[in-house]
Formats: sequence, structure tokens, C-alpha cells
Amino acid sequence: MASAKRLKFIAFLLAAAFLFPGMTDEDTRTGAANRARAAQNSHKDAHYWVGIEGGVEKLSEDMIAFAWMCVRSTNGVVNFARTSTFVLPPEITRLIQNGKELGEADDIVFGKVDSKRGIGAVGILTDGRIDRTSYYQQAIMLALIPFLHPELYFHSHH
Repeated sequence: MASAKRLKFIAFLLAAAFLFPGMTDEDTRTGAANRARAAQNSHKDAHYWVGIEGGVEKLSEDMIAFAWMCVRSTNGVVNFARTSTFVLPPEITRLIQNGKELGEADDIVFGKVDSKRGIGAVGILTDGRIDRTSYYQQAIMLALIPFLHPELYFHSHH
């Protein structure tokens, strides 16, 4: 069993030149990978780089929200994990389908300002029981599993 390790995270925002809110699961996963790569390029002295990208996708008649996490390590290993999903209300879905980003749609429907930098859609819809940070924490830990148990993931097969 791997020993308990303490990780220090340094958060920073990346310019949105190539980063976009995903409209599909695959786009969102790619966005997380792009963010992790950009983090690595701008903070080369770290041991791990994490990219987080939120997304929405149409599923049957509903629109669901979720986020992908991507972790990169100094030895070139990359791993992904995804958050749980939740169904967005019809009014938010309509606004997104008409070109609004999820955070903008939340602000319009709920009368907020820049809610995506606060508790996010998940926080608003759960009345603060799950905020954006706690929503992401579990998925980040899941993305780190191979790094916690490298003997299970990175050994050679003979």
C-alpha cells in the first residue's frame, strides 16, 4: 500500500485563448488536457499539473453538466477522471442552446454575478450543499489514483 502523501496545490487562472467551455464530453476532456499542459508550460518547477474543464452535453432530452480533471506528472504520465453529472434546469438548457455559457445562464436565471467563479451551477442548484470546490475534489483524487499506486499502473508486463 502506498504511504499517505501530502500534496500542495497552487491555483492560477489561464488565459482563455484556446480554452473553451466544452459542448461535448470529448471537448471537455480535451479542454482539461489543454489546461494541464498550459499549467505545465507556465509552472515548470511543479511535480504535477492539474487541468479542470467544466462542460455540458445534451443527453436525450436533458442537458447535463460535468467536469473533467487531467493530471500530468514530471515523468510524462497523464491521467483523467470525471465528476458526477447533474441535469440542468430547462431554462438554463434553453439559454445554453441559444449560445450562452453555463455561468452566464446561471447568472441570468438566478440573478447572480459571475457565479462560475463562486459556488457554480452545482452550488446554486444544491443550495450550497455541494460547492464547485467540493464537486471537483473527488474527481481530482480519482485522477491521482495511479500516482498513489504506481506499482499497479506503471509496472512492466513480462
